[in-house]
Amino acid sequence: MDTKELLEQTIQEEHQLRFPKFDAEDAWRLGNLLVELARQEQWNLAISIESNEKQFFYYSFQDTHLNHQQAVRRKRNVAHVFRCSSLRIFCELELSHTTIADRGRDFQEFLPLGGAFPIYVLGVGQVGTVCVSGLDHRDDHRAVVRAVRAFLAEQG
Repeated sequence: MDTKELLEQTIQEEHQLRFPKFDAEDAWRLGNLLVELARQEQWNLAISIESNEKQFFYYSFQDTHLNHQQAVRRKRNVAHVFRCSSLRIFCELELSHTTIADRGRDFQEFLPLGGAFPIYVLGVGQVGTVCVSGLDHRDDHRAVVRAVRAFLAEQG
């Protein structure tokens, strides 16, 4: 899949994956779903979920590195500030041949790679992010999308 197709798919996912509500209990359930998925797939991930500027869930597998923890924070910053997935920003930058600095952000604080996905609540807008790091950044994004889809399917 080329970058333009990936961008289109990412935008479609952002429009489809909306939550009816999102609170601390939802963060706990989604986080645990991600942990179980990672165990099944044998992925070593750092996982973070925040809403309204509060971190409600964090888990890091034993074999993750400090770099993963920092990547989660920096990817989250991208999704938070640009109000979309970090993979979407990656694609937009790649297609426009620009950098995160061209968007007025410091690379030390903003990592425009896949893995952070916005938590959109219907009728409200973006209230937080779910973010992982530990795989190739496109696979980080796919892991989050897979977990969010499963979570929303459980909600009915």
